Amino acid sequence: MTSFLIPIRTSMPTFQEQDSHNTSPLSSRVIESDIDEAMNEYDDVLEQVNTGGINEDDTHIPFAPTSAVFDMGALDQAGLTATDISVDSKVIHVDESSQVTQVQAVVEVTTTATLKADDDTQIYLAGKRVNELHSSATDYHAINLSRDNRGEDFSITEDTQIDTEETTDSDGDIQNQKFIVQDSLATDNVDYSISDNKQTTILPTSASSRGFNYLSMINYAEYWTSVDRMNPNFPSYHNILGHEVDFPIGFDGSNCANFASQALYAGGLPLNAGSGNNAKKDDRTAWTWNVKGIGGATFTWSGADNNFRYMRDYSGLFKVENDANKAWEGSLIYGDWDANGHYDHMMVVVGYMMKDGRGTPVICQKSGNRHDFPFSQSNRLALEKHGKVRWTALQLQF
Repeated sequence: MTSFLIPIRTSMPTFQEQDSHNTSPLSSRVIESDIDEAMNEYDDVLEQVNTGGINEDDTHIPFAPTSAVFDMGALDQAGLTATDISVDSKVIHVDESSQVTQVQAVVEVTTTATLKADDDTQIYLAGKRVNELHSSATDYHAINLSRDNRGEDFSITEDTQIDTEETTDSDGDIQNQKFIVQDSLATDNVDYSISDNKQTTILPTSASSRGFNYLSMINYAEYWTSVDRMNPNFPSYHNILGHEVDFPIGFDGSNCANFASQALYAGGLPLNAGSGNNAKKDDRTAWTWNVKGIGGATFTWSGADNNFRYMRDYSGLFKVENDANKAWEGSLIYGDWDANGHYDHMMVVVGYMMKDGRGTPVICQKSGNRHDFPFSQSNRLALEKHGKVRWTALQLQF
């Protein structure tokens, strides 16, 4: 079911429909209803594509190539059966230049599915064996809609998935990002709860022999990907039209490393303000969200490539594992798009699946949001998008 996060326009003018039989103004409510009808059809057809009921090439809607986030064949190989697949699109913005006959919309598309383990498949999640995963994936799409020749129904003419992934310059700075800083960051005793729903507080803890509790890290990742929001107690690379989404539209960059760093901190990894407690943003030996006097994060906190080097060299928690499929709970996986030696993305391993002696991690991530998502599906989507991908894991050492 499609919904509207915001009105099409707060000052939507009425448009005059040019029709020989009837000339009547079209209100924003009418346009919204027509868009809603087109997007409901989009959701229905995309559900069928995800279930394998129809081939993407056989539909009349031009989907983005990676719109089908679940591949039935790949899931079957992993020993999983997908049920209850649902697609829900939410219109979050309609372009100001849109006319009554043509609309350009930014749409949040969330696909959810229950992935049940076959008899010979074992799933472990947050330290416990489970029988199924409740997986979801959220991406943002730029969708063009046009009215038909009669000037009545809207139909989708173009669907482009918006890139929310991280890009960095040669110095490691994340390009073109707007950093939103909250006022409640002055203490290490961060309350990770959402005040409006009384979620249980998760605080940094020292339950393991290395002073790190990987279950607290996983619980944090699980919660904040299940609600598809960023924790307001931390800075975040997002904000569009005053509404919270996981990336700034029109800007390169993402929250993947920022989110993973938050999860690591929830697990008890201590902040490092660098030499003299006066870290600079480009200090590769520091790791903090709150650089003194700047109100931003170190590149090691907010950028995947720099985060990898800090966690490998200075955290004391991880060991490099070149086969990402071997990454177990509490580990980190980094993606190098185009295999050019620079890590562009990262994710948190929250579980693991085994079938016939072969394993695949279960991950949570931001930008786009993924909750309890099989890594095999992430790899498939990355290959479809980038053509060549190199994965590296940092394996948590107990």
